[in-house]
Amino acid sequence: MGELRHLGVRGRETWIVDDLLRERVGQTLRELRRERGLTLEQLARNAGVSRSHLSDIERGNKEASSEVIRSVHQTLGLTIDQLLDRARQPGTGATKLCALAA
Repeated sequence: MGELRHLGVRGRETWIVDDLLRERVGQTLRELRRERGLTLEQLARNAGVSRSHLSDIERGNKEASSEVIRSVHQTLGLTIDQLLDRARQPGTGATKLCALAA
């Protein structure tokens, strides 16, 4: 699990998260892949990414490039906004996004 990180201020709320963005995106990709009944091999092949690279991304070990994220989210039938909105949802993965009153 990553450290507490300041993500910025929106209105009167300061948002913090206790893990890294790459971990949240990776966990979200894994959840979406499984919901669609795809194996890691199937998603990697359809997105044009190596299986090992996609596995590293899902586990939060590697940062996904914008090209890889685009290819994967298109393969999953999502927009980038839908993918990132899901990654930002409280309870995604093992940690939660918290809002603190400013």
